[in-house]
Amino acid sequence: MATATKQPKYPEHEKLRIDQPKVSVLSDFYDFLGEQGWEIAKFDDDSQRLRPIRERPDEIISLFLGIDPKQLEAEKRAMLDEIRQVNDVGNHND
Repeated sequence: MATATKQPKYPEHEKLRIDQPKVSVLSDFYDFLGEQGWEIAKFDDDSQRLRPIRERPDEIISLFLGIDPKQLEAEKRAMLDEIRQVNDVGNHND
């Protein structure tokens, strides 16, 4: 009989936790590129030129790791709501 794996409460944060070593290396690499004066660019078919990308480093890293930034933000808000609820209950018991 197969056992069901429990889904994490915050799956995008779980991905981020598991991939934290990769996030650190990728962030360091992105910083290195900037220190060298290099930029990440994307080819623009219309102008036939390279255009610097506008995405922030954390957005690029999330995309690479398959982390949904909108879902990650929603999870952060849910966490904050839970903390507020716990704090409200604690303050009413004093």
